[in-house]
Amino acid sequence: MNFKSCVFIWKTQSLLLCEAKCVRLDGLCLQTLRQYKEAQSETEVLMSALAAMQDKNAHLENSLSAETRLKLDLFSALGDAKRQIEIQQGQLWKYQQEGASEQITSVFIANPWCPT
Repeated sequence: MNFKSCVFIWKTQSLLLCEAKCVRLDGLCLQTLRQYKEAQSETEVLMSALAAMQDKNAHLENSLSAETRLKLDLFSALGDAKRQIEIQQGQLWKYQQEGASEQITSVFIANPWCPT
């Protein structure tokens, strides 16, 4: 074998090694690209789920706020009703006391045996 054929064989072997490396790197690039696409797809799914959860959270916050306002209104109405009942009970008690004193007075006036 002469020098030229040795160089040719060496270059051929180098080219084959380079080609094998290129094929392997190509496979790695494709695998990395697939992983990137999968991650991108997962990211899109997660972002969609996050948006849905944020919408649901906003809806729940609005519902809770409305429920809180309703409860405040109900407690306010309950307080007003209690005050009205207390006022009416006070008026009733006063009326009953006035009626009782009038009855006692009429009993004293009507009975001659009661000292005046």
